Amino acid sequence: MIFRIPLIVLMVGMGLVFAVSAGAQQKPFTREQVQGLVRDELGDESGAKLVEQRGIDFAPAEDFLQSLMTAGAGEAFLKALRAAKPPVPANAKKPLNQVQVFALLVGGVPSPRVTTLEQKEDLPGALEEYHAACTLNPDDASYRKNYERLLQQMRK
Repeated sequence: MIFRIPLIVLMVGMGLVFAVSAGAQQKPFTREQVQGLVRDELGDESGAKLVEQRGIDFAPAEDFLQSLMTAGAGEAFLKALRAAKPPVPANAKKPLNQVQVFALLVGGVPSPRVTTLEQKEDLPGALEEYHAACTLNPDDASYRKNYERLLQQMRK
């Protein structure tokens, strides 16, 4: 009974250590780690499987791939690197589709995106947003008015 609590604490601690190390192992490979794989003679099918599982955190340029080939990387490994997609940065913004634009512009109120585009004087971008809203809801005059207003601003 005396050892029960310390044993539980020890087991939970070990579980946390293993969980953290397992999570760290699943991070995408860096450029240096990929070079290390080739240097350690894993630039073959086994290394390709690792790259497919974990991915990479960079976009491999052709000169980098050529240097790996020179260092002994096989075609399967290089193919896996070409196919691996680097992760999308968290701050990367995807363009809105027409349905999203419409949802943001319901009631003729400009979306924060359109307002930001206008403030940055990206009138063509804002014009596209309003054009999409006009296409989706041709009966709403407020979209057409904003679209025409931007067209006049661009002509000046």
